[in-house]
Amino acid sequence: MGRSNLMSERIGPELAVDEARLTRPRPAVDPDAVLVERLRRRDAGAAEALVASYGDRVYRLAIRITGNRSDAEEVVQDALWAATARSMASAGRPPSEPGSTESPPTRPIRSGRGG
Repeated sequence: MGRSNLMSERIGPELAVDEARLTRPRPAVDPDAVLVERLRRRDAGAAEALVASYGDRVYRLAIRITGNRSDAEEVVQDALWAATARSMASAGRPPSEPGSTESPPTRPIRSGRGG
């Protein structure tokens, strides 16, 4: 008698687990695929969406590493610029220089940060 038959007998057929379904590989789902595609297409607002999605998290990490706001803000801007540039380059198109209209915004990540 196979393992799944033994399991069905112990817990009942309605509660038996489909072992084949559990071992089947699940397709990988990238939650940021749409954002990355927008960056590759140089979609208006994609860099701002990147900042909105990750700016605070990157800033919190940067402030812990650098220990001060000024350096952390510079690190965040550089990191988000690099992410944007890498996305554009992977699409086979060279990114613009930092500070151009296609670079991530240089405004603070969020206003009203306590300090």
